[in-house]
Amino acid sequence: MANYKVVYRDENPKWQPGCPVRIEVVQVSRDTESQTAFLQIKTRNVSNDTIDAIVITAHVTTPGGTVETVEFSTLDANVTPGSEWVPKALRLSSSEVEQVAAFVMRAGDATSFEPAIALPGQELLPLSPEAKRAREAELKAAGLNPEKLQNRIYRGNGWWTCSCGSLNVGRETCHACDAPLELLPRLEDEEWLEERDRELQYQAASDALAEGSITQMEQARALFEGLGGYRDSAGLVQKCAEGIEGAKKRSKRSRIAVAAIALVVAAATAFGTLVVIPARERAAEQAEQERVAAVREGALEMAQVGDFTFMGSYEQDNNATNGPERIRWQVLAVEDGRVLLVSNHILDSMPFNSGGTASWEDCELHRFLVDKFYFEAFTEQERDMIDGEPFCLSRSEVERYFESEVSRSAVHTPYARVQLNGVDNEGYWWLSDSYSQGRVDLIMMPDGQFGEATGGWSGAILGLNIGVRPAIWVKI
Repeated sequence: MANYKVVYRDENPKWQPGCPVRIEVVQVSRDTESQTAFLQIKTRNVSNDTIDAIVITAHVTTPGGTVETVEFSTLDANVTPGSEWVPKALRLSSSEVEQVAAFVMRAGDATSFEPAIALPGQELLPLSPEAKRAREAELKAAGLNPEKLQNRIYRGNGWWTCSCGSLNVGRETCHACDAPLELLPRLEDEEWLEERDRELQYQAASDALAEGSITQMEQARALFEGLGGYRDSAGLVQKCAEGIEGAKKRSKRSRIAVAAIALVVAAATAFGTLVVIPARERAAEQAEQERVAAVREGALEMAQVGDFTFMGSYEQDNNATNGPERIRWQVLAVEDGRVLLVSNHILDSMPFNSGGTASWEDCELHRFLVDKFYFEAFTEQERDMIDGEPFCLSRSEVERYFESEVSRSAVHTPYARVQLNGVDNEGYWWLSDSYSQGRVDLIMMPDGQFGEATGGWSGAILGLNIGVRPAIWVKI
């Protein structure tokens, strides 16, 4: 069996701009026994079309200056986009090689290309930690591997080199990693990435706050504190603190109830020797956790004010391909065999009434909730559980059911944010009496106060795309 020694290798040959075939490797190997040399090449289809005919000419120069010209050719290669074509090695007349220059003479029907150039080298992106974190998140969201995409792209005339280093001709996505050309330039903008990082951290904090557990709310508070004055983070730090305090109070009430039972039992069995067993407290905490978990999954008969539950579904992440997401609701009241729920996030954005002033009964928003949202968001079984129809809270209901101004605040989902159509109305949401006797009331973030407009401005505001935060009464 012959042994071969590599006597020449070029792993980055020059490329002819516009050519759909790239010669990736040129190598000469020599039989150590017979001293016979063989020329090998590896090529790749970097275009978007299947290539049948390929002709490549190679000029092999020896140390003495002699040049030998050889040709690789095929008429039925059938090389699909992104695939390799590695032809059979060609025997050379000389065993000594100093240089090899290979050129594509034909690729499919194309036979004329620009003079060969050296492709630009890869340049690592110098990004701040925040920008890098956002870039990684965006790449992962697109189903791409951030570890393979850490370099700048280079754009030529009809061709580009991807962040992964691969050449692409006439393609909108990279043949090697599937990264879309449309996405990559934006992910090199450090300023945009840093702003995106703040958005992502804000959303992560909002989601953690929505979870409702003490641990999650503590994580949310830390994230909001790290965001400083970004949007309404300062107000949401306070909301986290209030939520943590409320959760601790509910947990304490549960422990006290169990402890009281333990005291009675101890008194009855120990003739006045009152002992509270620590395990009882742990059992109370476990019971409270189980109750909260059950409510989250729909056991509303166990619900308490301040709990969260899931019911229905609606598009929220602005990615229609993965279907609508479950709607998270906050329990505002438990009374008369019913539970009052309000969506934890602002689910959509639309006008109160694009046709001008109108009462709640006649407005566009009311029709949307009753005729569209009600049927799109809930199954038939869920609709049977709802007492009445979806609605928006009134000013008096907001004042009655929310403990503080900060607790009224809510954030837009990504989908609802897109429906704002570029208008900076994040954090505002409609009331059912948003138009009442010539006055427009809005809930305003971050402080949760009522914003009012009077006179001629009222009709104009009613036509703006502002947040929709549905509420429902559910029978238990």
